[in-house]
Amino acid sequence: MPQHHAHPFLSKADPIRWSTLRPEAVEPDIRKALQDAGTAVDRIAAQSPPFTYDNTVAALDEALEPLERAWGLVGHLDAVCNSPELRKAYNAMLPEVSRFFSGIPLNEALWSSLKAFGESDAVHDLSPARRRHVVGTLADFRAQ
Repeated sequence: MPQHHAHPFLSKADPIRWSTLRPEAVEPDIRKALQDAGTAVDRIAAQSPPFTYDNTVAALDEALEPLERAWGLVGHLDAVCNSPELRKAYNAMLPEVSRFFSGIPLNEALWSSLKAFGESDAVHDLSPARRRHVVGTLADFRAQ
């Protein structure tokens, strides 16, 4: 009998356990990932100074990573082994995922925290890669 894992799309198993990624897990897993990401984004947006790389830009990346990974797995499965059940689950979650990601750059409080750090002198002390990451993150918000 196959072993079932709670939230297989949220598993960090490496290699990916493709056999556990079933259509019926898409909605509960993506809903959980959306909820967790939303809670983390709200926490970043609500924090008070001092703002640092770790509590702004890196925290945002960390907040979004499980959702991005899980949704990427859903998209991959949809592309390579589509089924009516998977298509239904994908289509059910697509509007919610799209709404969440499109709302990130519109979150004024989050933007305020990221901008406060991004425009601080502390950015000059970061490695070149992290500085570029901060600049790119701020540019993504400004482009919206």
